[in-house]
Amino acid sequence: MEESIILNVLSATIDFSTCESLRMSETVDKTDLRSLAATSKAHKSLEGLFEKVTADDVVKISLGYCSVGNPIGEESYGET
Repeated sequence: MEESIILNVLSATIDFSTCESLRMSETVDKTDLRSLAATSKAHKSLEGLFEKVTADDVVKISLGYCSVGNPIGEESYGET
């Protein structure tokens, strides 16, 4: 289906080069023109995250990345 977009959801804390969902999307989308990725747990892997998502030699995601973090469990509600 050429009009479809492949959404890969993966944790920012893993090694992207070994991510099975990315390998599977590469077999379906040979040109990498329909691939989009969402990374979770970005707050746990801020150091080097930009380099991980922009490393074209490891992962080819042409439509880009959306990174989501949720650090609420690591702070108290009393903090401002």
